[in-house]
Amino acid sequence: MQRPRFYYDAGCRFCRLWVARWEQTTGDAVEYVPFGVGEKKKSSEFVAADGTASIGAEGVFRLLATGSSGRLLSWYRRVPPFAWASEIGYRIVSSCRACAWKLTGWMFKE
Repeated sequence: MQRPRFYYDAGCRFCRLWVARWEQTTGDAVEYVPFGVGEKKKSSEFVAADGTASIGAEGVFRLLATGSSGRLLSWYRRVPPFAWASEIGYRIVSSCRACAWKLTGWMFKE
């Protein structure tokens, strides 16, 4: 059985920081794969072992569910306002990754 994969922009400091944190949570359960050189995408992508793909906040929550309780994914699927707000938040972050990087560094003192 193939491991799930999480595709991300390795040229983005914000993305690299969070992938490093998520790797600590998921361990070897997920393979983290950078996008191809020069390939620009607006969203990361999670591809489950069965081949189903998810992008945006849903993809991140599916990723996190492989290494934790899956509570956020459950909320995403069962509480429409939470799903809506999560996707809006994801779009805001993806539209200004440099801003998100600075905010994350300030919040976590990194």
